[in-house]
Amino acid sequence: MASRQPEEINALLILDEVRTMEEFKVDTTVTKGVLSNIKMLMQLEGDDKKKLESFLLGIKNKIKELLLPTNFMKFHQNFHEFRSEILPNMLSELMDRQEIPNCCCDDYILWQCYIEKILEKELAVSKVSILAKPRVLTHVEQNAVRYVAGSVVRKLITKYRHNTIFKECLDALLFQKSDVTVDSQDSSEDWLKATDRGGLKYVTDLGFELFVEVEIFTYQQLSNKENVEEIHKLACKNEDILRVWSECVIDIEETEEMMQLLYDIVREWVKIRGHSMANYGIGRAQTKKM
Repeated sequence: MASRQPEEINALLILDEVRTMEEFKVDTTVTKGVLSNIKMLMQLEGDDKKKLESFLLGIKNKIKELLLPTNFMKFHQNFHEFRSEILPNMLSELMDRQEIPNCCCDDYILWQCYIEKILEKELAVSKVSILAKPRVLTHVEQNAVRYVAGSVVRKLITKYRHNTIFKECLDALLFQKSDVTVDSQDSSEDWLKATDRGGLKYVTDLGFELFVEVEIFTYQQLSNKENVEEIHKLACKNEDILRVWSECVIDIEETEEMMQLLYDIVREWVKIRGHSMANYGIGRAQTKKM
């Protein structure tokens, strides 16, 4: 039992370090709520504190498992499953046992930030080559992916409104408005609903996973300064992208045209991503001149 103590202390310290994250330097109602819940958890004592430590360590160990070199190829697929299914179930069970305050169990942003802190530390100490490490999207980046994914699909639906097959494939990436759940456990979905003013498109979990794979691939290629035109072709041969795309359109009769639509999806994403990275580069260059 004594040999586990250092790990338990580290898990609790990681939770405490969440307060130093960049997101919490801005004073808003949301950040105040998260900070208040962290303070509440850090003040637990006796058996309650031990139960919290055990829960934190459980999350920490599951993240470490996802980061094993043998799991790298499926990291984002497994990570999304952990965030959207496994973690909510863990929090629900914790709430049923009434081991920590319910307001803390319901604070999904708190747990998302805790996960990010674990990832930050585990990737920093990993002995695996930097090139082999997965790129991990922060919850802010996940918000952006979900938002832009809906924008890309909406644009293509307008473009291909007279193409029955393309429209069917694009519709398969989207929730109908009536199907969007109010009690979503995914912080990026919660953020999207809070941002919506009636014109956004909501991608399904599989649709979100597709755009995450496209983002990871595009970021890597743009960072390596690959030819932009080649990225579209390379992406349509990427195993992870093709796997998720096949799952997205599994109920639609396969045609050769479908690959053209995937090509267009990637092309639209690369346009947005390339423009974003160019603006970032220009901004940094101007900052250096000042």
